[in-house]
Amino acid sequence: MHNSRIPYLLVICLISIGIWNCGDTTSGADDIENSVSSSELSSSSEAESSETISSPESSSEPVSSSQEASSSSTASSSSSRPVIKLTDDDFVNVGGQLWTKKNLNIEVEGSRCYEDKPENCEKYGRLYTWAMAMDVDLSYNANQLGEIDLPYQGICPEGTHLPSHEEWTWLYEYVRANPEAAKLFTNQVGGFYDHFSGYKNEDIESVFWSSTEYDVSNDRLNGSAIGYNYAWLWAYRKDLSVGKDNARKTSAAHVRCIKNGSEGVLSSSSIESSSSFVYEPDADSIRIGDQVWMTKNLDTIVEGSFCFDNNEENCEKYGRLYTWSQAMGVDSMFDNERLGPLYIPYQGICPEGAHLPTNSELQTLAANLKKYPEYMAYFTNQLGGFFNYKKEFTALEEQNIVWSSTEYNAAGTGYTFMFAWLHAFRKDLSIGSDNPKKITGAYVRCIKGAAAQPPKKSDSITLEKAPGCETAERSNWKYLNPSIDYGCIKDNRDGRFYKTVVIGDRVWLAENLRYKPQKSSWCYNEADSECDEFGRYYSGYAVSESPSICPEGFHIPKESEALQLRFYITSSLMSVEGWKKAANTFIGNNSTGFTLLPAGIRGYANGNGWVTGEYDGVGNVARFWSSAPYNGTGYYEYVFMNTEGGLSMTDKEKGFGIPVRCIKDSE
Repeated sequence: MHNSRIPYLLVICLISIGIWNCGDTTSGADDIENSVSSSELSSSSEAESSETISSPESSSEPVSSSQEASSSSTASSSSSRPVIKLTDDDFVNVGGQLWTKKNLNIEVEGSRCYEDKPENCEKYGRLYTWAMAMDVDLSYNANQLGEIDLPYQGICPEGTHLPSHEEWTWLYEYVRANPEAAKLFTNQVGGFYDHFSGYKNEDIESVFWSSTEYDVSNDRLNGSAIGYNYAWLWAYRKDLSVGKDNARKTSAAHVRCIKNGSEGVLSSSSIESSSSFVYEPDADSIRIGDQVWMTKNLDTIVEGSFCFDNNEENCEKYGRLYTWSQAMGVDSMFDNERLGPLYIPYQGICPEGAHLPTNSELQTLAANLKKYPEYMAYFTNQLGGFFNYKKEFTALEEQNIVWSSTEYNAAGTGYTFMFAWLHAFRKDLSIGSDNPKKITGAYVRCIKGAAAQPPKKSDSITLEKAPGCETAERSNWKYLNPSIDYGCIKDNRDGRFYKTVVIGDRVWLAENLRYKPQKSSWCYNEADSECDEFGRYYSGYAVSESPSICPEGFHIPKESEALQLRFYITSSLMSVEGWKKAANTFIGNNSTGFTLLPAGIRGYANGNGWVTGEYDGVGNVARFWSSAPYNGTGYYEYVFMNTEGGLSMTDKEKGFGIPVRCIKDSE
């Protein structure tokens, strides 16, 4: 877990099986990602059967998290801690969630003040291990606590709870659309306590625990006894960037609490009172709190979509039934595979200016409707049932079932990402949610708000095309996006050609560097022929050479330049082929043309389980250095995950071998 504001040498890393393949995995590289997706790496306790939609007689409440616990064998918190009574002035409304304005400063045995100075507890709040924050025995810093009932109070004051990873993810989505809101979480930038290196990053970032454990047993540490030594936490930084990581529970971070039931909190001015409510069946949209919803299910013809009982009259009456992939507007293969991180809001098949709601947006709607049930009339006006995974039409005139854009990872079931979240609005005015198979046929109810767009590429940049490039051939060029018009430069030092591509307003190499410098560098498995595929693996000593090891007019990216890649979802940067595929990975589309390949890393014996000269992560991980040194002895690496879709970082010593991707000098 490290901060991006101090100078350091960075590595960008894209991984397909988990963050620990990028870090010092035997020590648990506690690194915070700079960018995140709305997907969650679920623990094995989160796998649940999701084959059917709840009936009106079953659960009538929307689940609050993908960590929904069973009625038995659940954990709960209890404590003799001091009673703290909060007032309305202690909370701030962030997109409908009520968060405490300050970090918690409840003294718990073993908790810390930054640098062990009591005045820092007053200034920043107190630092807690995960078990302390959860208010459970410290043995759970090294063991699985297991399923918990949500919301989970932990050491938060009565009426509030420790946020789950999903709630932090919801907050991130809101902050991404409303960047100024990040300042509400940087009023006490008190750093954290690292499991290995002590107090870090005061006045740079504030790091907060979630209530969600993380199981690393499916990652590089498979079979290790430290599978549940980790939990999710989030970082809010002075530069307004946001990150997350699954750090060791023995690290110490802050606690920020959220008010129970505050999702979708309504102000008196945001919604009509019950006494003035009038149902308008012909209205096209209706405002409920801060959301504006369409009042009818979509009836847009999409190939493969259908009407209830295959009767066209039912499409006019109830709207059209879609599988999840049809609602998302993507290939049907994604009904059985992971689509991956998305630009949120995601339009799907909704009309311009509207989008397919996320699970969080539907949860907010459910909370609003629970407070103001008269508005249910707009969601029970088309009780069109659904088409279940058994290929049966059912629940006509009982339920209106609508898709979200949010996938669900049924980890441990063998089905993984064959599921997605949807919500049921029922005739009896109850509301439910479930994560059924994506092949289920359900309706689409759109919410107003334009879909998010990827960063725009500059139209004013003309790419150089060096003579001789048109006849040159390289084995890794087969991974390039054939629909993109790449540039091409010649490195006059050794005569090699490199493809170039515009990313945002800058020109990057579209492949890793192959130049052989004076200082140590290697080809994969020490075979020169492999350098054409992945480029060379450079030591930190080679990266520090002057002049730069990049071709003339190019340089190793600075921190600020590398950070621009966080605005792109991982799949848009990845090559389509060349990556190992697993159940929890998504598929690259390389829409940007950046063409990241999984070259992995050449190890260095740093005492944390790495072996000098041993290659790790090939087929799963892509990395590159930046030019900003850290501490004089080690370097940071930037991490992209094709399980999480975010950008993060960790540090590496100069003895490691990592590829280099060069960026063109600014004009």
